[in-house]
Amino acid sequence: MTPAGAPDRGHPSAPVPDAGSRTGRRPTEEAGREIAGTGVDAEGRCAHYRTERDVVANRCATCGRYWACHRCHDEHAGHAFGRMPLDAPDAVLCGACGHVMGYREYSAHPACPSCGHPFNPGCAAHAPLYFALDAPDAPEADGLP
Repeated sequence: MTPAGAPDRGHPSAPVPDAGSRTGRRPTEEAGREIAGTGVDAEGRCAHYRTERDVVANRCATCGRYWACHRCHDEHAGHAFGRMPLDAPDAVLCGACGHVMGYREYSAHPACPSCGHPFNPGCAAHAPLYFALDAPDAPEADGLP
């Protein structure tokens, strides 16, 4: 049980305050990558999605930048979000550690395969916004959501 008013870090909807990494730099900066968006914190949470598990950034195929969320992209990019091909090896970035992965690796794990930070399971509902799930060459029978 958590004290009244304290966020429950184990609950996926618990908000997380802005905080720097232990080195004073964002993990993604240490990995040489930046997460774009509105009010992005040290692990990639933005003004729109701020739970403990909101640490995934998705790469736009149009501009090549990693974005905290589709709403951040809509507010700042000036173009439609370009959905990444399913075989792109660098479509997703873990904001907790800077690990880069493709859709298949990301969608197969409930947490980052590198650092173990849990991902928000609700993000699966947005997969069609970020990935070309309906592409003609997309496999249909291999368990893709």
